[in-house]
Amino acid sequence: MGTAREADDEPRASHALIAAHSVAAQQVGSRIRVLIAEDSAINQKVAVRMLGRVGVQADVVPDGEQAVHAVTQHVYELVWIDL
Repeated sequence: MGTAREADDEPRASHALIAAHSVAAQQVGSRIRVLIAEDSAINQKVAVRMLGRVGVQADVVPDGEQAVHAVTQHVYELVWIDL
């Protein structure tokens, strides 16, 4: 009959994982480089600002064709393409 106890433990583990991930991202953020392919100038600025706050370097291109070219020139941990 430990189901109530197990259910209580799950959210805590989830929060701990998020917190641990956030701390890790802040510690290594300067080494993380992402590419954002986004045609909206406003969305580009929002994404770059949000990622910059946690120390992530973001390069921005306006379309998928330029994203393909960019990944041949640099190593990215993440490529975010707006569809």
